[in-house]
Amino acid sequence: MLNSNEKKILTSINFFPIFIIIVFSLILTYTFISQNEKIFESDAQRIKADFMQEHKNLVKKNVQLVYDLISYEQKSALENLKNNIKQKVEEAHQIVSSIYYENSHLDRDALTLKIKDALRHIRFNNNRGYYFIYELEGKNILLPTSKKLEGQNLWDLKDAKDNYTIRALSKIAKNKKQGFHTWYWYKPKQKDKMSKKIGYTMLFEPLNWFIGTGEYLVDFETDVKQNILNRINQIQYSKKEYVFIVNYDGVVINHIRKDLVNTNQINLKDKNGVNITREIISAAKNSEGFVQYIGIPGTQIGEPSQKISFVKGFNLWKWAVVSGFHPKELKPLLKEKEVKLKEITQSTLSQITMISIFATVITVVLLFLFSNVIKKIFLRYRKRNQEFQDRLQVLLNEKTKKLNDSMEMTNSYVAMTQTDLNG
Repeated sequence: MLNSNEKKILTSINFFPIFIIIVFSLILTYTFISQNEKIFESDAQRIKADFMQEHKNLVKKNVQLVYDLISYEQKSALENLKNNIKQKVEEAHQIVSSIYYENSHLDRDALTLKIKDALRHIRFNNNRGYYFIYELEGKNILLPTSKKLEGQNLWDLKDAKDNYTIRALSKIAKNKKQGFHTWYWYKPKQKDKMSKKIGYTMLFEPLNWFIGTGEYLVDFETDVKQNILNRINQIQYSKKEYVFIVNYDGVVINHIRKDLVNTNQINLKDKNGVNITREIISAAKNSEGFVQYIGIPGTQIGEPSQKISFVKGFNLWKWAVVSGFHPKELKPLLKEKEVKLKEITQSTLSQITMISIFATVITVVLLFLFSNVIKKIFLRYRKRNQEFQDRLQVLLNEKTKKLNDSMEMTNSYVAMTQTDLNG
């Protein structure tokens, strides 16, 4: 029969480890769940930040593509222009050479007149291009746009930048035989202002002349810009994703809203008072950057909302290339990603809970079995101890009986001796 202390010990052996394991499992599961919730919040914030960055990168990429197109076309067109004017001068040089060698019997004046008549009315580059001829000492031989200057020496003529134009062209012809040069000259029908021009000159040695032609860069750039805009206009954009261009004066060069094209929007403000165009121009002048404002009507689905735009400046032409997105329109996509993340998190939590329960049950069963083994060992030990106690008690009783018998014999002997003595 077990006493109360032994019963307590056995109860502790059976249930205390199981209690500890269950409590530990609950604490561990709670810790995992709490940690997982923190991870979910962190991942949700990261997804939102990554999603925003992804769309920032997308609009930046769109702007960069258009910027690269503009830059490439501008450089290619300039190279094509240079090749074209070089080719035109080479053609004029061949014409002059042919006339010279076919009419070598003519005197210099007659030969000069024949050459001038052959080149005077030739036009190219949308009727802007023409040929000019000078003597190496600066005397003008042919200038179709200003015939009154023919025969005059323009050696000391300076352009708008205070450079000696004819001297520079003559130097190229003398030293290099041919080459390119930029200078400023009066455009036809614009005699009050000089415009930048790029040209090519080539030496004609038999007459000590140089022959040349050029193109006004402003006219060339106008043609190039229009060709580029035509190409950009062929790109299909939606209200969610489009590129537009505004120059540094605030004039809209290209836009999804055609009614804005060629209008000056320098004072355009959003409903919060942010001057959209000035912010864009400021970012463009600083090379590139992001700007934020409320979008204008007609450029998005629904009511105008916050817009984040990337701006890159093509400073050569003072153009700001812009593309942006509305974070509000990304919310459904972001919500979809968050739902998927939540599903994954819930699945992970369910797996953790199931694993925890399974591990706890297995551990409890094992502990229960182990406690039964301990209980059996305890009971076996107790039984052996009891048997030992019983045997010890028997031995003790036997010894006690023998001792008592011996005491009785001794007492009897003493009594008999006492009787004999009293005798």
